[in-house]
Amino acid sequence: CCVDSNGNFVGNYCEELTDNKANIITYYRKHFYLTKRVEKDGNIDDTRIMDIGSVFSMSLANQYRSLQYPDYIGAIFEEFLTADNYVVDEPNKLLNLVSTIKRSRKDFTLFMLANTISKINPYVEDWGLTKFRSQKPGTIDFYRLPKENGDYFLISCEYLKDREDSKNDSKL
Repeated sequence: CCVDSNGNFVGNYCEELTDNKANIITYYRKHFYLTKRVEKDGNIDDTRIMDIGSVFSMSLANQYRSLQYPDYIGAIFEEFLTADNYVVDEPNKLLNLVSTIKRSRKDFTLFMLANTISKINPYVEDWGLTKFRSQKPGTIDFYRLPKENGDYFLISCEYLKDREDSKNDSKL
């Protein structure tokens, strides 16, 4: 399920996780699927095995509020730290969207991924994520973001070390 810098699939993670029922992840009409790909005589046959995720747009977050998501146990928010192009009141809209999806479940995890860090990012300001300026590679900093009910969101920010095999690879 992993792809190298040339777009080739590497490893056999999907096979291991699905007992060889799927070997890749595909994307079709705003959904990600575990998929069994079979190549034979120059033809490719993809059979979608299981829907494993949906794509949401932050600019349309209010449209998702009345829907139910009983099977969702987590979310991935890709590129939440960019240099620009934020939705107005984006951190609040994200929290509202997460609240809509998770409802009262405790077994929900939100992963927020980013390649860059910016001081002008609204998440840094709104959530007080200030320790990143001095954070060292290979460390995890924790923050508590209070909720209105007295509870809190636990936020952990991990600064990953560079992979040794990618330091000299400009394609990664």
